[in-house]
Amino acid sequence: MALHGHHARKQEIGGSRMIRYVYIGGQIIEGETEFAYYDTISDRFVTLNGDQVWDSWEDLEETLKYCDPQFANRIRAITPKNIP
Repeated sequence: MALHGHHARKQEIGGSRMIRYVYIGGQIIEGETEFAYYDTISDRFVTLNGDQVWDSWEDLEETLKYCDPQFANRIRAITPKNIP
């Protein structure tokens, strides 16, 4: 899936696992703020607790409560703080 004009941040997670933050807001529905994470090793979007797309920091935090704390902290570290 090509996401043209996306903003991405990358962070090495779990040794060789490279995860990128991908802003996809406006790509699907104009004016939306969705974002996701992409694993460049498996070449797939990351699924956390059954979710692949989030629309707010609050939404992400709800999902991260069910993740490994170290992994959750790394996801937080690559996520821009200025998302709604």
